[in-house]
Amino acid sequence: MHNIQPLPHVSHAFSPHLTPLLHPSPSHALMCLSVLYLHYIHSVLDALKWVTPKLGRALWTRVWPFTRKYTMILALDCSPGMLARLFAYVDDGSLKCIVDPNGPFDFSTEGVRAAFEVLQSRRAKGKVVIKIADE
Repeated sequence: MHNIQPLPHVSHAFSPHLTPLLHPSPSHALMCLSVLYLHYIHSVLDALKWVTPKLGRALWTRVWPFTRKYTMILALDCSPGMLARLFAYVDDGSLKCIVDPNGPFDFSTEGVRAAFEVLQSRRAKGKVVIKIADE
């Protein structure tokens, strides 16, 4: 499990909505995954967890040369702490899902076709939602 804490003095350099994360101990190797997150590697196993998805794409396209070169295998760390933090962001309103203003579409033949037309137009301004049932 990752011990990650916010780094408040850097967060405003990127955006007020972004909080870079940093492990408190400076004795570990530091690897920058993106502008949003800083990640410490504590062991070889941690390094393999970070490198494996990135190498998977390169290995996959060499083993199966007839596949597309942009095949990407993505793995998400779904630890209980990470999910709890995401739910907290949703509860306080700092994490929002952008829904396309044309939707939600009805769960009918016409509604599903209209949703796919929006997807195929590549002009969706968020997630395209099909409403299956009333709450």
